Amino acid sequence: MRSYGERIERFLLGGYFLWFGLIKVFGGKSASSIIAKSIYWIDPTWGVPALGIWETLIGIFLMISQFQRVAILLLVLRIPGVVLALFYNYHTCFETSILEPSIQGQYLIKQLTLIGAALVIGSSLKSHEEKDPSLECVRN
Repeated sequence: MRSYGERIERFLLGGYFLWFGLIKVFGGKSASSIIAKSIYWIDPTWGVPALGIWETLIGIFLMISQFQRVAILLLVLRIPGVVLALFYNYHTCFETSILEPSIQGQYLIKQLTLIGAALVIGSSLKSHEEKDPSLECVRN
């Protein structure tokens, strides 16, 4: 698990964001449109496709080793939108109480979990100094 788990998680997470991002770009139905609709100063007719492009980039960047940090940055920048959607659209995100999330609420809660998974992946990234043993003399 240690040798393949992180790579598999990266590709699954990247595939998830790529898939659902492309759904938004091409006008398909998506529960995450609630994020774009929660930010009232953005018109959902272009906000949803823009969010789709953002998610597509996250997916692609997660799958390319050199761009993992960029993907994680894009995910972290997305956290306020997810949290705002949960608060601004509480009546849409939860049926009768916080213990009974709607489909949109479940989606947003999963988003927070996926962001947490990406942060775990990011925590295992090594700095350039750790990857390059020739820099050993620079550290000493």
